[in-house]
Amino acid sequence: MTNQSTAATTVATAGTNAHGQPMPTDLKAVVARIEADIALLRQACNEPISIKLSEKIDIEVRPADEDDRVLVGRSDWGYTVVNYTTEGLILDVIAEDELEPVYTTSIHKSDLEVLSPDDLSSAAQ
Repeated sequence: MTNQSTAATTVATAGTNAHGQPMPTDLKAVVARIEADIALLRQACNEPISIKLSEKIDIEVRPADEDDRVLVGRSDWGYTVVNYTTEGLILDVIAEDELEPVYTTSIHKSDLEVLSPDDLSSAAQ
């Protein structure tokens, strides 16, 4: 048995991933570094910066003093803008080489927020 396979079988877990599955401690450290680096990048940049996620997908990181919208692009297809505002969510899908969205939707924050237990019990009556 190699050191690598031994390490893989004895990795401790810390926290869970987006699917609720245990996340190895070393992955949690990687995520923490990425989050810290993104925060630093947002503080240091004056213009949006693209980060390549895969061969065809990139994510735009915006300066910290701008809004919290997220742009996800796919080469040859265009990009999607996810913009959380004080009123709710605005989603724009923009085709490659276009300026106007081919699809836009907005969802009010009241449709997104978790209801309190009191709200749920009064809704059931």
